[in-house]
Amino acid sequence: MTFFGVTLVGVNEINAHRALVALAMLAVVIVVRYGLNYAVRFLVSGDGWKARFRFWAHQAINLATTAFVVLALISIWVGPGDNHLATFG
Repeated sequence: MTFFGVTLVGVNEINAHRALVALAMLAVVIVVRYGLNYAVRFLVSGDGWKARFRFWAHQAINLATTAFVVLALISIWVGPGDNHLATFG
């Protein structure tokens, strides 16, 4: 792929498509994560056990979205029969 007459090493149509899909997925996950955290904050307000519940709900949301992002990025960049990246044989 060339950019203003300069050949970019390692950048091809497949990698560019994967990068765009990864960025779009990250944008959606960030919006969903903030939406869920806002919903928990809005629905569960107060002190005592509600504050503890709100804290652990935020932790669960953050952990789940992080795990999803890691698995999604792995599936985007390393797929079955993929010979564009180094894979274990």
